[in-house]
Amino acid sequence: MTFEDRNPVSTITIVSPLKDSAATRIYGDQYFNLRFTITPGQDEITSVNLYIDGKLAKILPTDLEQSVAINENTDILVGAHTAEIETVDAKMKKTRKSFPFEVIAR
Repeated sequence: MTFEDRNPVSTITIVSPLKDSAATRIYGDQYFNLRFTITPGQDEITSVNLYIDGKLAKILPTDLEQSVAINENTDILVGAHTAEIETVDAKMKKTRKSFPFEVIAR
């Protein structure tokens, strides 16, 4: 008899802004809040990280519901970018969810 993992890894769901709506665009002197939820898989979440364009931007708490300001320090250059949330569980399994956005000039 074998047992199958029901939820072997965590799931990240972007709550806001909605990706299916218009593309998220902000001016260089603005920021937006990226809200998301985490549904743990079989193992406990041990870390949550925010990457901007592939570079670690913030180490986040392991809360299951979060909101993080993107471009809070207004240091992201004009152009297309990707924010990515990463979770790591106790067995070092990683889950990532990306969110594209654009910084535009005034």
